[in-house]
Amino acid sequence: QGWKYMWNPNGKLGDASKYVSLNWSSTAGVYNTTGGATTVWNGRTHKDDYLMLGADSGHPGRPGYYAITGYTIQTDDGAGLYSLIGSSIMKNDTIKTGDEDGLDLLLYINNTKLGSVQSVSTTGSLMTFDRDLGQLAVGDTVYVMLGAGKNNNYDLFKNFDFSLQRTPIVTIPNPTPTPTPTP
Repeated sequence: QGWKYMWNPNGKLGDASKYVSLNWSSTAGVYNTTGGATTVWNGRTHKDDYLMLGADSGHPGRPGYYAITGYTIQTDDGAGLYSLIGSSIMKNDTIKTGDEDGLDLLLYINNTKLGSVQSVSTTGSLMTFDRDLGQLAVGDTVYVMLGAGKNNNYDLFKNFDFSLQRTPIVTIPNPTPTPTPTP
């Protein structure tokens, strides 16, 4: 509960109300835009060409269209200081082919972008994107978005993973002051 798998069919980011849920495709074994076969280029470009998210892998859509994983803080999670931990992602292969340009990785909390675009290398080296997220409330959503960069050539990724962790707030009691002796 709390997990969402989406994409941005209007090509814009920063307004979560415009994101659309991806559909589970038992045929493809991934979440995609159709719930059937994943849309692929067939001589005619579609904005969701190859866009999919699997258990630990996926592919973004055409440039400007993102595969989006979101998690909404639940009542059982509680408000507090959160961190994104245990993160990883890498391109599926280690050979740069043609004009392959890697992936863009973005983080958002609700509709606010966190930091700048991170680039997932074309070399196939494992990348982490751990970071402190600050104070989050129940109902806040953390989004990890993967985009194609300038083109979506050879943008299949794997080892995609992350967790959210709430830092327990520890209250340190004030020591009882020692009374000053009176003469």
